[in-house]
Amino acid sequence: MKKYSLIFLALALTGCGVNPKPTPEGQAVKVVENKPANCKELGKLDTTGYHANKEEAKNILLNKVVSMGGNTVRIEEAMNFKYGGMVIGSNDYYGYVAYAYNCPKN
Repeated sequence: MKKYSLIFLALALTGCGVNPKPTPEGQAVKVVENKPANCKELGKLDTTGYHANKEEAKNILLNKVVSMGGNTVRIEEAMNFKYGGMVIGSNDYYGYVAYAYNCPKN
């Protein structure tokens, strides 16, 4: 039993995951404030979930834009929320609601 308690504690303290990195294509995604002209809207994205930091949530967002065939994203809402459960460590979580676009390359 003690062995399982130590494994649980180690996972809880490390956040149970690895911060995903943006792909090379994800790094090239352009973030804009307004709806871009002459671009095809590909759809709405929602990365709300239990992302432990803003960077993790944004990296997931950028990679999702690429997976939809996009190269531009407009963030509609950046969220920071608290989880009320029994979690060891940070109870702050982050996410984005955004729109993906495929814009002509200049």
